[in-house]
Formats: sequence, structure tokens, C-alpha cells
Amino acid sequence: MNIKQFLVLLRQQHLFNIIYILCTALSVAFTMTLFLVIYIKFGPIYPEENRPRMAILGRTNYVSNQPGSGESWGSCVSRALGDSIRRMPEVECLTCVSSGDANVRLPDGSFAFVKHVSTDADYWRVFGFRFLGGRAFSEAECEARSQVCVVSASLARKVFGHTDVVGRELATESETWQILGVVEEGSCAMSGSYAHMWTPVCTKEQIMSQTPLLGSFTLFILLRKPSALDALRQRVARMEDRINAASVHGADDMTLHVSGQPDYFWQSPFRINENINMMEFVREVVSMLLAFLLIPAMNMCSMVASRVNGRISEFGIRRAYGATRRQLLWQVLQENFLLTLIAGIGGLLISYVMMIACADWLPFIFETFHFSYDEKVSIHPDMLFSGWVMGAVLVVCLVLNLVSAAVPTLWALRKPVTEEINHRR
Repeated sequence: MNIKQFLVLLRQQHLFNIIYILCTALSVAFTMTLFLVIYIKFGPIYPEENRPRMAILGRTNYVSNQPGSGESWGSCVSRALGDSIRRMPEVECLTCVSSGDANVRLPDGSFAFVKHVSTDADYWRVFGFRFLGGRAFSEAECEARSQVCVVSASLARKVFGHTDVVGRELATESETWQILGVVEEGSCAMSGSYAHMWTPVCTKEQIMSQTPLLGSFTLFILLRKPSALDALRQRVARMEDRINAASVHGADDMTLHVSGQPDYFWQSPFRINENINMMEFVREVVSMLLAFLLIPAMNMCSMVASRVNGRISEFGIRRAYGATRRQLLWQVLQENFLLTLIAGIGGLLISYVMMIACADWLPFIFETFHFSYDEKVSIHPDMLFSGWVMGAVLVVCLVLNLVSAAVPTLWALRKPVTEEINHRR
């Protein structure tokens, strides 16, 4: 089918074409919005471009060996455990991250509530922040407990009015920090890396004296390759066994449980104690896809069936002159696919508008809690434009086209040629 023939078909039955394109565009828009939310949650997006080979070790537990005591300690981990895992051959880089809040003094004397992260020098290798000025703090500055920090561009503008603040001092309620660097922060939809202020880890490290492997840190591990996680888990499990064996021989009645961690980045949001439970998330996604794709496809199928029914005589004449069912089916699929493709492009644009307009809540629809620090959630271009998203648009268009066009056309073409020719005579 050539373009001229397609334009003629557009002019004919223009009301049908408008309704079909509008319904398909809305279906694609809702579906693509769902895909974009999932992509933002798990895709390689600044400054978390290393997500495909990133692993996380979060909460661990010490459990009593005394029968029936029920005693246990649960917490994030200490730097000591991170330093042990850092030396394992599957690990390219590891950073210890402790998140909290800080009150930063503003020029008018008031305070701004910001997210504060304490971490080490390897943080800047795991997360690929772009520095607008200055540099990151070094390991030597961490060990020296230097009062230095890196700030986000938004915090620099809020406090000083501009981002050229390297060397200036930033005051919190109880401390003063020298600014070493300013970074282009990511969106607060990037929960693993989002912060306004970063300080060296030694200034805030906390270790529970009763259980020295528990602390206030989450470990973000950059693997040498994504497939290395299984081997790393085995090494961590053997380390856990050695620690627990030493605890038993040392008359310690508590044993360490890391619960099969580290987890892949995409697995970590679904961990509940000992298990990774993704079924609720999968059910939600599948139910949304059924609502956004299957139900509209059935409605469009009936619309296409009515149009095909009006062309049965045309199909009968063409079959009488040698056209096969396959050729006629291919023609209808081509016509429908071009309509669906136009609608798909429109739906993709609508989904972008929806993401930007509803940025404050859409990226968090699968989360039970989100705290935004009174900031509007920014949607960066790399969250919207990717080969994965464009491929998803094409797949959605193909699925809608096959379901809505193939079924009614095959049903119509099953009739004998004479019946088709005499239809509505």
C-alpha cells in the first residue's frame, strides 16, 4: 500500500479515523506513562547510570542463639562490614552511605530542611555526578574528619544565589562546612543518590558497640560485571558463616543474618526481611496493562470489524481477481498499523506531558512513602528519551494493531467469495 492510497483512506471515513486515532493515542499514553515510571525506577538514569551492575546490601540482623529468647538486633551495616566486602574480587567499587537530614542556615537567618548524606570518597565513583565546580572530598579528608562538603546546585542557589560557591562556608545548626564542590543533582525520583549535601563519612559514623557489624550505612556495590553477583553472594554467605562460627566459639549468643544479600538494584525495593517479594508489584503492573491495552483493544476491534464489514464486497471482488486472504489481511494490517503508528506518536507525546505535569506523584505510584523536602520533582530528558522507551512504543503499536485488526479481518475473510461479492448488493 502506497502513501497516496493511505491518504485517500484517511479522507474516507474521517470520523472513524479520528475516533480510532484518539482512542489508540490515549491507550498508548497511559501504557507509556506506566513504562516511563518503571524506567525511572529501574533504568540507568543520571546519576545512577550504573544501575545494571549495582548491588545493594541494606538492613541486616543479629539474632539470639538462646532458644525461645526472641532477642534480635536489626540495623543497617557498619563500615567494618563494608570494608570486608570491598576487598572481594567481584567488587569494582563500594561506598557506604548514611542518609539523614540537616537544617542549613539561609541568608535571612532562617533554616532550610535538606537531605544530608554522609559517605566516603568512593561514592563519586559509584554514582556519576557531574561537577559544576570544585571537586569531591578525598579518602584522606574522610580519615582526617575534615569539615568539608559537596553541595547540590539547588542548595547553592538557595543559600548563596548562585553556584560559584567553591571555598565558601555552609552553616548548619551546629557545624560549619567548607564547600569543596558543587554537583548537578539528579531528580528526587532517584532515591538512591538524591541529596542536597554530602559530607565525609567519618564525621557521622555510628557503630553499635554490642554488634560491631551493625551501623547506620547502606552499601552500594558496583560489580565488575552484572553476572558477578551470585559469586559475591556466596562469598558474603561464607563470611557470614565464619563470623557466626567465631561468635559461637567466643561465647557470643548472637549470630549475624544478611538474608541472602547483596541484592541487585532492581531487587532491593522488593526485599521484605528474608525474602524478595515482587508478586504484588507484578500484579499491579499486569492489571494496569490489561486496563490500558486489552480493554481498549477489544473496543477498537469492534470498530475495525464494522469498517471491515463495509468492505466485504471489495474483498470479494479482489479475491475473484486472484487476491489471496493473506494479501487482503496484510493490506488491512498495513492500513491499521499506519493509523496506530500516528496514534502511538501522539500517545507518546501525551505521556511526556503527563509525566511532566504530574511529576510530583507519578514516579512514586508504586511506593508507600515519599518525602520531597518541599521541592518540585524534576523530570530530566534522559528519563523520557531512551531506546528502551521507543522500543516499547513500537511493541505497543504492534500489539494494538494485531489485536484490533487481525481478528475481525480474519473473521470477515472466512466467507465464500460469492457471498462476499453479493454482500449488501
